[in-house]
Amino acid sequence: MVNEVSLLEQVRVKELDLKQKEDQAKLKAEQIIRDSRKTAKEVRDIARQEGVQSAERERSEGESQLAAELAGMKTQGAADQERMRDLGQSRVEAAAKKIAEKVAFPSS
Repeated sequence: MVNEVSLLEQVRVKELDLKQKEDQAKLKAEQIIRDSRKTAKEVRDIARQEGVQSAERERSEGESQLAAELAGMKTQGAADQERMRDLGQSRVEAAAKKIAEKVAFPSS
């Protein structure tokens, strides 16, 4: 009977040892899960921040490009306006000269 108690005690000790290892494994697994969630949140936050920065950079570059295009259009518009003014002025001068010639030297 002493042998049986001893075997039962050994089984009991082994069960307690396995239960302790199981509890440790559960704690370790829970810690791994917490760490993984924390890392995933950090990665998500970093990706979100990088996305916002990238969008801001692209928006800024787009605005700069539009500003440059607008400045070019304004410059071209001013040049066209000047050219048209000069053309109009020369035509007015030519017309005034013809009118003056017709008035001063009317042809019968």
